[in-house]
Amino acid sequence: MRPAGFLSIIRPANSVVAGLAAIVAYLIATGTLVFSVILLMVVVMLVTAAGNVINDYYDAEIDKINRPERPIPSGAVTRDAALAYAVVLFVLGIVISIATTPLCLAIAVANSALLVLYAAWLKSTPFFGNAAVSYLSASIFLFGGAFAGWTGFCHMLPVAAITFLAMLSREILKDAEDIEGDRAGGADTLPIRIGVKKSAILAFVFAVAAGRGKRRPVRMVGPVVPSRDCHRRPRHPCGSSPGASLQRSCRPQSHGSNDIPQVRDVCLPRGIHPLGNPSLKGSIHKKVYRHSHVSSILGIMAGVIRNGSTYYAPKGAYYEGNVKIDGDFIVPPRTHFWGRLVVSGRLELGAKSSVALDIECGSAIIGSHCRVKGPLVAAGDVTLLDHCAVYSVNAGGNVMIRPDVHVGDVESGGTITVHGRIKSGKLIGKTMKVLGN
Repeated sequence: MRPAGFLSIIRPANSVVAGLAAIVAYLIATGTLVFSVILLMVVVMLVTAAGNVINDYYDAEIDKINRPERPIPSGAVTRDAALAYAVVLFVLGIVISIATTPLCLAIAVANSALLVLYAAWLKSTPFFGNAAVSYLSASIFLFGGAFAGWTGFCHMLPVAAITFLAMLSREILKDAEDIEGDRAGGADTLPIRIGVKKSAILAFVFAVAAGRGKRRPVRMVGPVVPSRDCHRRPRHPCGSSPGASLQRSCRPQSHGSNDIPQVRDVCLPRGIHPLGNPSLKGSIHKKVYRHSHVSSILGIMAGVIRNGSTYYAPKGAYYEGNVKIDGDFIVPPRTHFWGRLVVSGRLELGAKSSVALDIECGSAIIGSHCRVKGPLVAAGDVTLLDHCAVYSVNAGGNVMIRPDVHVGDVESGGTITVHGRIKSGKLIGKTMKVLGN
């Protein structure tokens, strides 16, 4: 056995690309990145590597003909060592996935079992083996989306479907290339059953289907009731991109309750009653409210839970359009808004959440590691917790800023209290307090 064989057998380039795909999936699903997505990459790399090893373990005889340079046929790794290696990689991947989300853990366990089943049995089953490995490739995007909860999972379904079709075409063509070795090894693949020509035609059909899916925008009934305008990338209120520097000068803008005059410009999560907005009353209001309860064939809609005048967002929800809440809004960690967020009462934004545009609220607590890429305008008090980043703050009440906060200009009608070191623009308030170093 040679140490280089243990590296070669996991196909490291393949495993790294798979891990990066999971991070890209999370970025697509949420519009943001958090440091903990590294866990996604590690889990996907380990499980993918384990699948490659277990596949080589069962394909040792076939690889003597098709790929004699592979580690097991060449003697770089013994079959027993490869089996033990695969078990260790599978266990590590599943254990680390416990630190992600229950949905991610379920996908990791199911995919690990499917990888073993594929290598041991499905690989020699015509078409079903191809479908299994195509799903495994597509499920990387589902795994990345699942890190943001059911909403992110559902948001990635169209991407996964396109990937599945493209990979299915590729797998059929690969079997056509390996037909001689598969026939010698006793494998029963689709090209052996129906011939190379018919297999190539079928692969072409799947490739065309995947290509048509890429060209057509997929409309989802997702976390919000989407309008025509809500699928466009939101622009920063100052005309720059949401990721503009915090030091850029930007005057906070005040927004009235009727700034969104037409029903097509507002996206309401399920369960929100847009009372108090004259433009949403009558027949238009009924239409929007009824549509917000339509079930999606792609998954569960992210709504809100109402308790009196307080609304609660589900954990890991993703809101693609503008959201208006008439009451208090409690937002759990890792919840993401790609539009404006307007809350008539108190806003509590959970840790590691993000808002791509501006916030208007009665008062606000912005959790640690949150990202607010537009101005925050509050009638009352504002609290910025550790490590959060906010474009700018305009508060009618007091403002408290915790350590390691990044914020632009801060204007307060009361006292600005700073704890520890921060990075900020201008701080303007009636009084100023600095606590700590």
